Amino acid sequence: MCYEEPEAVKHAPVNSTVHHIDHDYFDDPAKYAITWRSYNKKYKGYFEPK
Repeated sequence: MCYEEPEAVKHAPVNSTVHHIDHDYFDDPAKYAITWRSYNKKYKGYFEPK
């Protein structure tokens, strides 16, 4: 799309807001993963469709 309509990309919103954040996820320290390696170990297969 950006090659066919470069003006559409130039005027696209770059500072969009996130309207909903799941704060329960951030309240549980057991769900934290400090590094990418620990995240992969903790959530391997968690987000794959069932």
